[in-house]
Amino acid sequence: MGDLANLQSGNLSLGGTNFFASCMLPFMIKAFSKNCPKIQLRITESDSADLYARLLTDEIDLIVDSGLYNVNFYESIPLMEDHILLAVPINNRQNRNHHAARLTQKDIIAGTVNDENIPAVALADFAGEDFLLLGRGNDMYRRSLGLCRNSGFSPKVRLYLNQLMTAYHMARQGLGITFLTDSLVRKSMLSDALVYYKIKDPATTRKIFIAYRKNVYQTSAMQEFVRLSRNLYNK
Repeated sequence: MGDLANLQSGNLSLGGTNFFASCMLPFMIKAFSKNCPKIQLRITESDSADLYARLLTDEIDLIVDSGLYNVNFYESIPLMEDHILLAVPINNRQNRNHHAARLTQKDIIAGTVNDENIPAVALADFAGEDFLLLGRGNDMYRRSLGLCRNSGFSPKVRLYLNQLMTAYHMARQGLGITFLTDSLVRKSMLSDALVYYKIKDPATTRKIFIAYRKNVYQTSAMQEFVRLSRNLYNK
């Protein structure tokens, strides 16, 4: 019955991991709130496993994610793609060997990462370096190990971390190299402490989507949030 109010009242519960909650949801919420100011929003920030569990019990209506999910219980709507890059402290000795492939944060903001004339690097060249990886249960943990495995080595991990933004700041301090996404790099504060490299592996492309519980009734608020978010990222 509340849904018959045609977005003049109601609630919408959204979820995301730290990266999506801090770097993507604010833009989506701003667009939604402008169109639907009377809908009360609630945001949950947690790890992917917890977010999907809350979807299943209707504690959350929609989550933004990029990982694997059980297709028997959940469905998704694509938003955009981002790309995994290797982030290396500026004073790392390997940078001397890959001058032509180096990208700065300003290059990534400008879209140079899509320039086919910028070569990718062989990840195996960095096999001896200290890595900063996200911990088990995180989508980037699985992806990072997969990239290293595809390059024929197991990474020497100096630190396991909980959040992608933490890995970014640790790498900026020169504590190791890490995997970051171009989406995060574009939205981070300007810094020349890191250089970035494209990696020769199709697995570096990941899809970002809005997920919801399968066969759930989609309220007008849910549908409008999805519509506005897709329009936002299509632009």
